[in-house]
Amino acid sequence: MTCSTSAVCGRSGSAPTPRSGKAWRKNTASEAAFAWQPTAKIMLAITLERRHRKALKTEPLHPELTTLSLLARPSPPAAFACEPDCPTCGGVGYYRLNVPLDDPRFGKVYVCPTAKRLNLQRRKEQGSLDSRCGITPEELQNLGWTLVKKGTQAERAAQRLQTFCQRGYGMAVLLGSYGQGKTLLLKIAAVTALNEGKLAAYANLSEVLDDIRMAYDSPDAMHSLVERSEWWSQLDVLCLDEMDKLNVTAWAQERLFRLLDMRYTLAIRQQAVTVLAANFTSLEPFPGYLRSRLEDNRLREGILLLRGEDLRKRVEIGRRF
Repeated sequence: MTCSTSAVCGRSGSAPTPRSGKAWRKNTASEAAFAWQPTAKIMLAITLERRHRKALKTEPLHPELTTLSLLARPSPPAAFACEPDCPTCGGVGYYRLNVPLDDPRFGKVYVCPTAKRLNLQRRKEQGSLDSRCGITPEELQNLGWTLVKKGTQAERAAQRLQTFCQRGYGMAVLLGSYGQGKTLLLKIAAVTALNEGKLAAYANLSEVLDDIRMAYDSPDAMHSLVERSEWWSQLDVLCLDEMDKLNVTAWAQERLFRLLDMRYTLAIRQQAVTVLAANFTSLEPFPGYLRSRLEDNRLREGILLLRGEDLRKRVEIGRRF
């Protein structure tokens, strides 16, 4: 399977002839025909960008096309600019897979992984990480595995989570009563991933559901619902806390199932890491579908039970994490 950015809406070799000057500034009939199709906009932008960048020797005159992200979120110019010699996207920041027409990925445009990493690095340097990441700039700078108290069960759990983070896939659940260090471990896992240029987030489950529910306040509710759901489900590392504190409605149950089922699938495919935490002492209180997935023989090494006294009672005065 190879990557290609030379086709617009599936028509190989039909890219516009290079233009310059006033002709470039005109919104041609061809471009206007695609104006209502978000995916076509991206594909047109990719083709025009690659074929005319050197000829123009200036900034692109159509930033609304060249910077349009897959989630259609406002972004600064060149938000997904990539390395000029990137083997995946050729420096454009996007790529498309050459797959058969009946493949569900046909015609879809993806953000280049290298472009994602560079974009995240820029955001970190600017202090403008997506607020949904759940990590403050101070935590991003100071949290690390060395903060885990030695000789505790939290330290043993940290070693297991480090293995998951290093290999880049897996599904784990931290169980135990209050004050066992579960939240700290989840935040460290998210910070570690962010510092490695991966897309990661730490959140309480209720915060995730609230964010997805906000889609219904959008004029285009269905598009926003898909967009928000995909943001959470496609992260490289997702750390969900307080899994035991959820007032589950029928809607929440459906959204929770969709999210966790996708995360389970990515873990099995060895593509992403998911870490859950709950103040349970066993898997029994979890819904049957989630319990079954966590007990999958391929994932059982991720079931971690922490026992001991409440570590909050021994936290040093003045410690901020």
